[in-house]
Amino acid sequence: EPVPVYGPPAEQTVVRRGQPVCAPTDSGFPTRVVDLKLPLEVLWADLRRSYHALIHRAEERYQFYEAPNLAGLRSLYVPPLPMLQPEQWRCLGRAHGGGWLRVFHAERVSDGALVGATAVYQWRGWAYYGHGRSVETGVSHALQWHIINILKDEGEPYYEVGWMAHAGDDEKARRIAHFKAGFGGALWWVPTFMA
Repeated sequence: EPVPVYGPPAEQTVVRRGQPVCAPTDSGFPTRVVDLKLPLEVLWADLRRSYHALIHRAEERYQFYEAPNLAGLRSLYVPPLPMLQPEQWRCLGRAHGGGWLRVFHAERVSDGALVGATAVYQWRGWAYYGHGRSVETGVSHALQWHIINILKDEGEPYYEVGWMAHAGDDEKARRIAHFKAGFGGALWWVPTFMA
């Protein structure tokens, strides 16, 4: 029997009984999902207001493009970036083979320096924010908006910007959750099913 993992009934991702599904809590976790089927103006209006100015400034200072691999993203991390491995995606019920990882970069227009990068995983009509890093203010905000535009243009219906903080999470996790919540969308619950 398939076990629903999350989403509205018509869009549920499923895993098979007996397959482990990981989550940060015993019962599941909340995640933020942007509905890319909405008009772009609605998505823009749904952004946290303070993001608008950050994105506009970043669009003047940086250029955004899709990169061929993870090298740039990894270079922004010290110590090295702990990327999610395929088995971790499968454990989350996100992938059973197939799918692909895309990496988007932001470079400073003035000197071409890499100032931000984000990895996005796509599978079965969903896109997931995997990892991101920036070294200048506003870059991550503009990168996410750039990615939302690209995914929408490509016809992806949903973009999961990521898990929200849980009780007991540290300050960094709460700041990251605050950043992700600024992209609007809806809070969905991903239940955990024991094998």
